[in-house]
Amino acid sequence: MNKFFRKKVNSVNILISIAIAFLAWFYVAYSVNPMTTKTYRDVPITFEGEYELGERGLGIENASAESLSVKLSLDRSDIIGMSSNRIVATVNVAQLSEGVKKIPVQVTAPDGTVLKYQSHSVINVTVSKSNNRDVDVAVGYKDNNDANIEPYIDEISAARVSVMGAKKLVDEVAYVLLPLNADFVGNNSETFTATPIAVDKTGKEIKHVVVLPSSISVKAHRVPIKTVELDLEVINTGESEMGRTFVAPNSVSIKGSAEILDSIERIEAEPIDISDMKKSGSITINFKLPEGVQLANSSILAKLKVKVNN
Repeated sequence: MNKFFRKKVNSVNILISIAIAFLAWFYVAYSVNPMTTKTYRDVPITFEGEYELGERGLGIENASAESLSVKLSLDRSDIIGMSSNRIVATVNVAQLSEGVKKIPVQVTAPDGTVLKYQSHSVINVTVSKSNNRDVDVAVGYKDNNDANIEPYIDEISAARVSVMGAKKLVDEVAYVLLPLNADFVGNNSETFTATPIAVDKTGKEIKHVVVLPSSISVKAHRVPIKTVELDLEVINTGESEMGRTFVAPNSVSIKGSAEILDSIERIEAEPIDISDMKKSGSITINFKLPEGVQLANSSILAKLKVKVNN
């Protein structure tokens, strides 16, 4: 047997040995011991019974945790198809009383998995007196990197809604946002149904505020946004006019079809008389919008700010 032939035989034997070793490992891993563990992070905690709590005049002011990590034991073959959105973590707050309360977190995992660990078995929630009031609804996008487009509302089932929850949180609500998926809103008007969320003046969601109705339908299509100059007359007369100052926005963002927006360079507003104001505060601006034009979401909170120096 020559040297070259011996080397070739040895190489083949090595490859066969590697293949046998791999098959043995595969058999042990998936037949003898098919289970493994995986940790799923940032699983949201669902707070059940917040409406019932509100009916009793109470609301959740804050919670020590809004999500948790979960470790599951599952079959190796199920790892790829198993995502965190199949894990449900809940707490029930319906019967809580005022004060700081400890409540258990119930985790439910899919059949065939075993719960090995959860980062929070209980959480602390602060329960306080509730309040409710009505606010406007704005329609926007869940995730959208294009700040130059927005949904135009053709029809909506509820333009104003009621928000209910802990007084501290309800006082922070600026409006309710109906979030649509930007990928589904096209140039032709279509009907969408979504769950409204309470947001503050920066557009950040305020958790633990119940919105009623809990589902809103809207017929909408996508349109461009344009920022134009604002004409606003502020009337400030009387004996104390020198001690009263104000700040008004000089522009406003609007939305509508490109053809309509092209013809608009400025928008007027109803005159505002601050002559009788005795305390500092803000006044809502009533815009004179042409037909086919709506306020962009960035301008729905535009106000005239007045400072009174007593």
